[in-house]
Amino acid sequence: MRGSAVYQVNTIYHASGIKCIGESKHAAKEEARENGAKTFSEIGKEIGIYSYATADAYRAVWRAALQNTKEEFQIKDIEKLTGEHIQAFLEKKIEEGVAKSTFQQYAAALEKLETALNLYAEKKETGNTYDFSKNMEIVRDEAIKEELQKFEGSRAYKDVPALISNIRDEKHQLAAKI
Repeated sequence: MRGSAVYQVNTIYHASGIKCIGESKHAAKEEARENGAKTFSEIGKEIGIYSYATADAYRAVWRAALQNTKEEFQIKDIEKLTGEHIQAFLEKKIEEGVAKSTFQQYAAALEKLETALNLYAEKKETGNTYDFSKNMEIVRDEAIKEELQKFEGSRAYKDVPALISNIRDEKHQLAAKI
């Protein structure tokens, strides 16, 4: 596929049928269970994306993975992604020291990318199939060995009064105090 990472990701997202905003996620989960899905991971592979926030977060991860693949492997086409590319991206994130919850979100997003790519290939009859599961298992084991930490800190300002006092406009000071 040609185009920027943004274009390619949006094309996969919209054309694959993974976008299910406005539909019942509960009904989709029930249908997945009826089709034999037992674990949360299996259910996740069967259902689409039902939230704008999740869609935005997942597409950001997809773009980052594609950008990493372009930088590391000189592959610009999202349809040429393999499990090795996904593994390399996640290993890079582990090396960067991401929190456990962030790693889990990246992994979930990339599993959903696998689903979206398979749906897209089926609709466009490209003959491509995608299976990142072996590589995902390897990198998840690495994450466990690395003992990724939970984020324990706070992103709040430490000295709020000093921050407010440095705001020059009185209207903005009042807004900051509120």
